[in-house]
Amino acid sequence: MKMEWFRELFTIYTTTRIVQIRSKSLAITYVTLVALVWLAILKSYQMDLRKIYQQRCPAQGTFTSKVKGILSTEKYTDEELNITSPGQYRRLWDTQDLIVYGEEGFMIMTNIVITANQHQGICSSNNFKCTTNADCIKGTPDQSFDGILTGYCNTTGKCTVSAWCPTEEDILPLNGSIPLLRDTINFTALLKTSVEFPSCEDMILPGITHRQRYRRRNILNNFTLDYLKNCRYHPVHHPFCPIFILGDVVKWSGQDYDNVAITGGIFSIVVAWNCDFDWGLTIDDCLPMYKFMRLDAMESNEENLSPGFNWRSAVYFEGNRRTLTKYYGIYFVVKILGEGRKFDFLNLILTTGASIGLFSIAPLFCDCLFDLFCCLKSFKTCSPRFSSSFKKEIRYQDLLIAPLLKENPLEQNSFLEVPEIEELGKLTSGTGT
Repeated sequence: MKMEWFRELFTIYTTTRIVQIRSKSLAITYVTLVALVWLAILKSYQMDLRKIYQQRCPAQGTFTSKVKGILSTEKYTDEELNITSPGQYRRLWDTQDLIVYGEEGFMIMTNIVITANQHQGICSSNNFKCTTNADCIKGTPDQSFDGILTGYCNTTGKCTVSAWCPTEEDILPLNGSIPLLRDTINFTALLKTSVEFPSCEDMILPGITHRQRYRRRNILNNFTLDYLKNCRYHPVHHPFCPIFILGDVVKWSGQDYDNVAITGGIFSIVVAWNCDFDWGLTIDDCLPMYKFMRLDAMESNEENLSPGFNWRSAVYFEGNRRTLTKYYGIYFVVKILGEGRKFDFLNLILTTGASIGLFSIAPLFCDCLFDLFCCLKSFKTCSPRFSSSFKKEIRYQDLLIAPLLKENPLEQNSFLEVPEIEELGKLTSGTGT
């Protein structure tokens, strides 16, 4: 018995019979579900059929940046600056004064507030108002954290603090109408990026000494030294030039440099690498694309609460003195994104199998709907609404004719129409099989 079962396992293939049922509702439902599955598959691949057979290789990269530029604020008069110690603001500024490099990008200063010759002592707080000494709780910091309250309220109606005196007056030069360091709009930034796609590289196998590498720089092989000195990025005329004018970056992000530079902001420079390594394409055909956008809050109510981007720094001198500077600036965050794609047989098999499996939803749903219709037909009130096609004997024909097929094995190779199946079902039920 076991040997017979084992033999039939490799010699007999069992499949279900296909029965055609004349029903507009089932036919329309089936076609609609198949169409929806097609649309879902195409939508999941974003109408790009290459994703069916290609392997995704996430991009991994790094960058270095170098900003160049110089400006002068010596042209402004005391009346125009309208600030305490205007002489501190008139000077020459270069990249060593204005640029701070970081791991994620670089910052450029666009506006400043200088509080010169501070020393530790007792002075009036700029923000903590009072009427009596009881309002100035000794030993607690004032509202702006300029110093520690001494417990005394002076004649100007402000608490005295132990702090670096004089305390900072947060008043922008030029009445805050334009940024003091506006000429940073013409500064240029060179971005050198390197990217690789390790997931697309060939596996290291014994005996194989050559391995195809997928590595690329944004400074292309056909660039010359003269071209790099003179080119400036433009999305149409110079889309691959790695040198950017900072004012243009802000402009292409949909912002006005003069407005942003007053209180600062945060912007991103995205270097996107989306590469296809099939159909004879190589890493040399992989080219970067640049995108720009503002990252910090741009809504007016949020900007009024905490506008822009700023930080403070102090330079210390002998005799317990220092100069405090509050910097407003633009922070440029550099991001390297993208992926490479390459033919992968395993991905093709898995994706194709998953897509085919989705199409089984349509017949499964229609079978359930057919059972529901057969059930409803058994009720007298619903029976006139359904045709004679809705009979469970039609769907479960194999259970009805199986005994007859066993008696006559030759019938297993025949193809039966629905009327013949119904007749076999009647014969089977009539014989009590």
